[in-house]
Amino acid sequence: MGLWTAAAVAAPAVHTAAASSWLTVLIIGSACLLACYLLGRETVRLPVWVETVQSLWAGLAAGEILGWIGNYWPNQGIGVVGSLVLLILAAWSVESDAEQGVRIGCMLFWPLVLLLGGVLLSGLQEVRLENIKPEWKMTDGSLAAILLIPALGGNRCAGKNKFLLPGILLLSLAASAIAMGVLSPEAEIATPMYELSRSLSLLGVSERFESLAAAGMTLGYFVTLSYLLGTRRCCAEKRGWRWMPVIAAGGIYLLGAPISSMIIALGSIGLWILVPAICCMFRHGKKGKKGLDKW
Repeated sequence: MGLWTAAAVAAPAVHTAAASSWLTVLIIGSACLLACYLLGRETVRLPVWVETVQSLWAGLAAGEILGWIGNYWPNQGIGVVGSLVLLILAAWSVESDAEQGVRIGCMLFWPLVLLLGGVLLSGLQEVRLENIKPEWKMTDGSLAAILLIPALGGNRCAGKNKFLLPGILLLSLAASAIAMGVLSPEAEIATPMYELSRSLSLLGVSERFESLAAAGMTLGYFVTLSYLLGTRRCCAEKRGWRWMPVIAAGGIYLLGAPISSMIIALGSIGLWILVPAICCMFRHGKKGKKGLDKW
């Protein structure tokens, strides 16, 4: 699942990092990935109710992300339809088998990195070094909420490729530094990668990179939604429960009542990291007590 996890985090991490300073990305990103690796290491089967709540919270996080996807479409109407279609496709891709989502994520990881990396590399010559300052810039909890997504996969988040997530952090740092160097540091931009792609030129000639950035973001958000909806297959014996995260995500998006990204981040820490860690400690402690009694 290492490639699937990295692909799921790549696009939203670059999106949120481009709106922050590189110092903020470095501190928040390092703390989140360290928490995912050290605390989010599930070693026992979690109770059904825990996986159900985790799955519901993943759906709420997906509803928050749907609002970002619409900003990359030409107008609001097309953005709403496009976001909902992407949600349905992501849900369908993991409905029958979560392993199908793993295969899709592995297939799209390198094209996604090439698309996003190409946009960033094309902006290097436009960077103004005086704009890249070590300052703290964190307006909400979006960056932390995104970089905590790997914790949903537990000890499966790294897989055999333990350097992929640090690599995504480096890509996010590059996006933050380049966005700071090209765009105005004081500007509040909803789609920084899209605006960055409009400000670039290649060999001194202005080029249109908006389609490249939009394609990369759309592919990346599709993998993100499939990861959030497919990592936890709660209540497998009751198929109706499998659509609970999808209904939660679509409902929050259509109602226009997204949850604060800071609440999403705090809930992710509690439900995806602390609760599984406590369950593991309780399960291991219970087994240890039985062993002592038997001895």
